[in-house]
Amino acid sequence: MSRFALTLLFTLCAAVAAQAQDTPAAQLLSHKLTECGIVFKTNAVLAVQKGRDAEETAKYRQAGDLFQKTAIEQAQKEGQADSVAYIEDIHQSLLPKWHKKYNAMMEPPTLADAAKASADMMKWAEFCGGLGKKIGLLPLPETPAE
Repeated sequence: MSRFALTLLFTLCAAVAAQAQDTPAAQLLSHKLTECGIVFKTNAVLAVQKGRDAEETAKYRQAGDLFQKTAIEQAQKEGQADSVAYIEDIHQSLLPKWHKKYNAMMEPPTLADAAKASADMMKWAEFCGGLGKKIGLLPLPETPAE
């Protein structure tokens, strides 16, 4: 293989590795769980805005709470001495990102922007749903009718 080809291959591998650091797969599980908790709570707010029924909204909130609780437990397993504070710090650092995503869905400048924001939210919902199923958080247990 020529020197140019080797250099190109190395550069491409480095670029892929750098990009992987920004993806959910590169994060600690506690961080993923925290962000997914925010995703479900954002969906709860969106459900209210769209006039969905209270049961659907409650399930989104319940899932968000469950992901948050599990994130704290996971952070402790990852060696965080104060797992509650650690997850709260992650949560606070992620809120601006999710406020921006929420605003992009609720007040998009164009129809194309609305479609892009909706597709992004769907990707996150699919990721978080898959993660929740993989680790046994989803589906949520059925609650008895009152």
